[in-house]
Amino acid sequence: MKRPNLQIALDHNSLEDALADCMKVGEIVDIIEVGTILCLQEGQKAIRCLKRMFPNKTIVADTKCADAGGTVARNVAQAGADFMTVICCATLPTMAAAQKEVRELQVELYGNWTMQQARQWRELGINQVIYHQSRDALLAGGSWGEKDLNKVQELIDLGFEVSVTGGLTVETLELFQTMAVATFIAGRGITESKNPEQAAKDFQKKSIRFGSDKMARIGLYEKALPQNLTWAERLTWAKKLGFDFLEMSIDESDERLARLAWTPSQLQELSQLMVKEDFFIHSLCLSGHRRFPLGSLNKETREKGRKILSQAIRLAHQLNIRVIQIAGYDVFYEEKTAETREFFLQGLKKGVEEAAQYGVILAVEIMDDPFMNSIQKFLEIKEQIPSPFLHVYPDLGNLSAWPENNPAVELEKGIAEIAAIHLKDTFAVTDTFEGKFREVTFGEGCVDFTGLLKTLKRLNYSGPFLIEMWNETDLNFQEKIQAAQQYLYPKLAEVGYYEQ
Repeated sequence: MKRPNLQIALDHNSLEDALADCMKVGEIVDIIEVGTILCLQEGQKAIRCLKRMFPNKTIVADTKCADAGGTVARNVAQAGADFMTVICCATLPTMAAAQKEVRELQVELYGNWTMQQARQWRELGINQVIYHQSRDALLAGGSWGEKDLNKVQELIDLGFEVSVTGGLTVETLELFQTMAVATFIAGRGITESKNPEQAAKDFQKKSIRFGSDKMARIGLYEKALPQNLTWAERLTWAKKLGFDFLEMSIDESDERLARLAWTPSQLQELSQLMVKEDFFIHSLCLSGHRRFPLGSLNKETREKGRKILSQAIRLAHQLNIRVIQIAGYDVFYEEKTAETREFFLQGLKKGVEEAAQYGVILAVEIMDDPFMNSIQKFLEIKEQIPSPFLHVYPDLGNLSAWPENNPAVELEKGIAEIAAIHLKDTFAVTDTFEGKFREVTFGEGCVDFTGLLKTLKRLNYSGPFLIEMWNETDLNFQEKIQAAQQYLYPKLAEVGYYEQ
């Protein structure tokens, strides 16, 4: 179960008062809400100010829109709002129009809404609802009870990301400790406390505990996110989606190879950002060797490949990255020979020696290429380069795609050398089909995830998992990532790597 977000509701009459309170807690919370009254009083001005002040936070415009959904959503989105609320009595066309203009639409639940309506919202593609205990009801003596909790759970079971709000206190959160609530929304419980900063920290501390039952660290590949994001946005998105870390890509493009020459100020900026967000890059996928392979017969290309590896090691050291994933190719675009294999081994040996000096692990990925398509082939190389800083990085998809492999047996052979595991589906190689190793929807390929996860659990594997996806140009990246989570997490939970 991922950690719930904490949202501050700025239920103020004036922008000045809202900004004063938000300055105290804005960096602690995950989401900042321009409350309904503040929207009415200050409108776009409030949204713009908060977005400028907290560019890395999700901003919600709590319009409770009932009509003119497209126009309202367009206006708040242009001002900088990421999410917008509509009231549950709004018509489906109103919701549909609003949905087209804003990143996420939230349906706020009041009155006599029904689960049948909720199903219609899901069919429309709405992912978020807010279960609301009204302040007026609470003042009249109402409280959170079993009826409320049952409705919240029903909404979660329908597939919604459910936010809860209304008279929440730190103690109230205990009611939801076994439920996959997406966001806790607190307003006066924070802003009207004697020490708002401490109150926000107390809320956050309690919600973090709810997400602490995860039994394995699960990361996300950088290329699962849009390519045009800033690093702040990448970290924020990965954290928001419930991941524990990010895997950086240094591929063969000039843009990403340029990261190897980052200046001290650029390195410092990213390092400080990771500390600020409390979210870190754990591993680095070094696939730039496709273009500049260690095994190339061309001396200039080969030397460039060695330089890239040396630079990557230093980059990892400077950013406190633990693992560099090495592509298991001697060459990619050239013809493979005994000599290309020898050159690869020479380059890898030098790289391992340098990595050892910095305490960085080089982990060779099991690939979509016959050169390194099994753990057994890695172990043969490990015999020639015996080092505690050389390990293997199995990709369950790549491992499963080759008919000559028994993936479970491969994992058994190499369990002592595994640094991390890629989770990816593939289409198998056959006599008439070369296989498909990328962009295969989870569940449609050949990987027996449940069986292989059970094997890893029996072998006492306790390292990280990494969901590998490619969504760099996909506007629906969030939905695709969440679909992958919905497929994989129950399997991880069944085996004991994740607790839902």
